[in-house]
Amino acid sequence: TLDLDTDVSQSFDSLFGKESDDVPVESLELPTASTESPAETAPAASSDTLDLDTDVSQSFDSLFGKDSDDLPLEDATTSTRTLAEIYFGQGVYEEAIRIYKDLIRKSPDDASLQKRLAEIEKARNDKSNFG
Repeated sequence: TLDLDTDVSQSFDSLFGKESDDVPVESLELPTASTESPAETAPAASSDTLDLDTDVSQSFDSLFGKDSDDLPLEDATTSTRTLAEIYFGQGVYEEAIRIYKDLIRKSPDDASLQKRLAEIEKARNDKSNFG
């Protein structure tokens, strides 16, 4: 293996040069400080530019709607109603019914909740009668 190491090392040196050949001595010195002038700073944004940004943003919003960050978060009732509908879609009627009963307890005047509860209970009863 010593001969192999020597052969590999010699081949490497012949292809890429020896380690001492890699870096010329003069490049090891640190560069001296340059006498270049500092970079110029950009002028501050004018009010015209800021107005244009606002106009573009408003135009974008009118075409595509507001960003999701600007929209109100979904309330807990909708999220729970959504979960109940997921349960219903999966055939887990008891959980859907439980959630709708809880929603009705929180909002007893909401007729749409009572109507949907009746529909889910009917679907559950139909399934148990035919299923």
